Amino acid sequence: IQVLKDSTLAQQILITGTAGDDYLISKNQFVYQILDAQQKVLRIGNTNLKSGIQVVQFSHYFDVGTLGLKPGQQVNYYIEVWDNDAVNGSKSKRSQTMNWKAPSLKEMDKLMAENAEKMNSTISSSAAQAEAMQEAYKEMQKEMVNSNTNNWERNQKLQFMAEKNMEMKQNLETLKKRFEEQIKQGQEKGLSENLKEKQEALKKQIDNLKDKQLEDLLKKLQELMQQKQQQQKDVNDLKQMEQQNKLFQMDMERLQELMKKLETQVAMENLAKKVDDLAKKQEQLLDKTNKANESTQDLKKQQEALKAQLDQLMKEDLKDIEKKNEALQTPQHMEDIKEKGEEAGEKMDNSSEQLNKENNSESQKSQKQAKNKLQEMSKALNAMAAGMDMKQIDIDIKATRQLLTNLIRFSFDQEQLLNKLKNGGNTSLKKYQDLAKEQNRLKINSEMIKDSLFSLSKRIFEIAPTINKETTDLDNNIGGAVNALGNRNFGEALTHQQYAMTASNNLALLLNELLANLMQQQSQGKGGSGGMGGKPKPGSGSASGMMKDIITGQQKMGQGMQQMQGQGQPGGQQAGGSQGKGSQAGGQGNGQGDGQGSGGGQNGDQNKSEQQAEKIAR
Repeated sequence: IQVLKDSTLAQQILITGTAGDDYLISKNQFVYQILDAQQKVLRIGNTNLKSGIQVVQFSHYFDVGTLGLKPGQQVNYYIEVWDNDAVNGSKSKRSQTMNWKAPSLKEMDKLMAENAEKMNSTISSSAAQAEAMQEAYKEMQKEMVNSNTNNWERNQKLQFMAEKNMEMKQNLETLKKRFEEQIKQGQEKGLSENLKEKQEALKKQIDNLKDKQLEDLLKKLQELMQQKQQQQKDVNDLKQMEQQNKLFQMDMERLQELMKKLETQVAMENLAKKVDDLAKKQEQLLDKTNKANESTQDLKKQQEALKAQLDQLMKEDLKDIEKKNEALQTPQHMEDIKEKGEEAGEKMDNSSEQLNKENNSESQKSQKQAKNKLQEMSKALNAMAAGMDMKQIDIDIKATRQLLTNLIRFSFDQEQLLNKLKNGGNTSLKKYQDLAKEQNRLKINSEMIKDSLFSLSKRIFEIAPTINKETTDLDNNIGGAVNALGNRNFGEALTHQQYAMTASNNLALLLNELLANLMQQQSQGKGGSGGMGGKPKPGSGSASGMMKDIITGQQKMGQGMQQMQGQGQPGGQQAGGSQGKGSQAGGQGNGQGDGQGSGGGQNGDQNKSEQQAEKIAR
């Protein structure tokens, strides 16, 4: 037989082989046994394989992960075949016995740390490749503009870029497999539901990067290779791919930071369990000291042993967490946790000193204080693992409030620009130039908003997928509006402007909910999941509800405009007098320039809404 194992934790095993007999193989089985740490057989299982002929070739896939082995348990496995000797009785023969042993908790920590390091290396490699691709896209655009490349050279370079894209996709496939192993290990260690949800959220982000973003880029490169060379179209296509690649590069940077943060939080939760276990042992010692059934010297030895365990946790586990935390772009505030551990250690030392003096009553006081400090330390670690760093929550509230204000202001400004364009903004060259200038200003503002949202999403797991989608839509449509105005295609510009408003309103709704959650966590000072944990229950007159009403009002106006597009209502004409879908985006109202179209005669109401929204956000 031949045994092949996967390259990560060797849990996926493929067994292939050949068995033969002069007459025939009557039975062929894969057999496994699960043993505990003392080598006692807990369970036996088997699977029938191909048989019934003289020479049989077989294969069997075996996933150890499905057995749910606990730390320290082991599985032995082998192949056993039987001949068809009807005279002397059927005889069997076994292959060599192979085994797989579940790592201990300490070994598991080491394996997870090694796996995390490999994942980090894979992400860094993909990010570096994306950065190199960014330069390749820019260089090829220059060559296209200067007509420095023929069709064969063009396709060779496109093929090279497609191959690099495939390499990045394969890297992400490897990353996904390693991360799935990390999730399995986390399940075996009994991670909290909070951290499991974060793992699943990151897994979805990896799938999106691999199956959507890179797949889309690869498809566009392949389509470009199949088309004849067209200078302007090629440049536009490459420009769009450059923007998509830049988004991919940013997403990889965010994914790397979120994975580092998750690794730190997993380590915090693991330490919290160890500290809690130590607190229970300290409580047991307190009970023994109270009953006085053991000598003070024996109690002192037990106290010193507990202190040695705490010292090891502080010097190894906590130090490792501090190192991981310092590597984050936004480290969490761990001073209080370290201080509680040091205070617990001091109380343990004092307990030992009092036991040495045979002063049990004073020793008990110190033991109780040590137990309480350990419990506080465990609770603080669990809270921080869940994202409940109160200082960071204060910072995130301020950042979210400012971002929400900026988004609402952007949405209102974009609406005003849309109404100006729709209600006769293209009637003169001067008006048109002013509108184009204003759209460029809004583009710059949207880029600053996008950068701030990106930074926020690196700290808060749950908002990353929505931020990805909506900022991409916002970026594409603002860019489309700028280009359409540059080409004097007013109808298309209106369409892009409306979709840009939709994306900004969706982002504002997300931030409104996030802000409500953060403020709820701040007021409670406990629990949570780093921003989007429990659902808040604001009253109908709350700031959150009022803000949502304003944003929803903006969205309804946008939906009305989009329905007009679908119904083919008449509206402003495109440059050259042609009528199209894009022009229908501006087709609300009577089109007479009397300021009574959608939003046109509502500037007073709009300004009041804008002022109210900014007041609520503040």
